[in-house]
Amino acid sequence: TCEGGAYSDTAGAVECQTCPEGHYCPAGTSDPAQCPAGSYCPAGAADSTPCPAGTFNTESGSSSADSCVACPTGSYCPAGAADSTPCPAGTFNTESGSSSSDSCVACPGGSYCPAGSSSSTPCPAGTFNTESGSSSADSCLVCPTGSYCPAGAADSTPCPAGTFNTESGSSSSTPCPAGS
Repeated sequence: TCEGGAYSDTAGAVECQTCPEGHYCPAGTSDPAQCPAGSYCPAGAADSTPCPAGTFNTESGSSSADSCVACPTGSYCPAGAADSTPCPAGTFNTESGSSSSDSCVACPGGSYCPAGSSSSTPCPAGTFNTESGSSSADSCLVCPTGSYCPAGAADSTPCPAGTFNTESGSSSSTPCPAGS
């Protein structure tokens, strides 16, 4: 019987062969197993080695840690990840190489974040959003009459003295006419 990291494909053979790269060989195996996605297997491996936290590997049969690539922004990758996991809707992540969902932060008021966001998306001009953690543009409310809302507004702003606004959904206020 061969030790881990080696195999014999002939019953009763005395000599063991080194497990090939991209495969792993538990003790006593006669058939090297292909290294699964999310890991790598150098020659002579008794088991697969998970990709480090913050990286992932979509390919099976990899032989080195170089096959594990940094997790992209907008996602996270625990150790042994075969693919990146998008940040949940209502959150975003600006950093690559993140290893847990703790790196996905709540989307601030005045914006929204679909799943997998690498930044928050500001509410359009003429709308506002007081809530954090919003996931879609539907969370951006129309700015009320008598107020204005620039892009990314977390709340409506009342028109200052000497200005007015008779329309809802405005992004700025209008100065009062002279003499009024």
